[in-house]
Parts: sequence; C-alpha cells; structure tokens
Amino acid sequence: MSSRIPFDTATLTWAELFSNRRLYAVPRFQRNYAWGEDEWLDLWNDLCRAVDERTVHYLGTVVLQERDDHRFEVIDGQQRLVTLTT
Repeated sequence: MSSRIPFDTATLTWAELFSNRRLYAVPRFQRNYAWGEDEWLDLWNDLCRAVDERTVHYLGTVVLQERDDHRFEVIDGQQRLVTLTT
C-alpha cells in the first residue's frame, strides 16, 4: 500500500495570507532572495495595471508547509512574499 501525505489546499487573498499573526520561515534548502529591480518593476507594473483596469491579478501559487497554527515554512513563493512585504 502506498502511503500518501495528506495536504490541504486553499485559495487565499494576500490580506488573508498576511493576517492572523502568521509567521513564515524560509528553510535552509531554499535559495537566497535573488530578485532585483527588473523583477520588482515587472511585479509592480502588473499590480498597477490590475488596479487601473479594476481586474484581478493572479500572483501565482504559494506553497507552505504548516508547522503549527501560526508558523509556516515557505516551499514556493519566497521571492513574491518578500517583495510584497518589504
């Protein structure tokens, strides 16, 4: 019998992602933050265009591993999370 790791999926807004005293940690195996001005500007311009056009902008998937009720490890999405919170 194969063993499967149970996981939950949810669609959250960025406001929900950054609420409820959530703490995020980047595991040691992840690469360092690497985005520069070109990537920041691309993201910023995409967000500004979405606001101007009153459309929804898909920011991509963020994969987290829950450690407890408020602590999560960032498996995917580090560059976007850090950029949007600094």
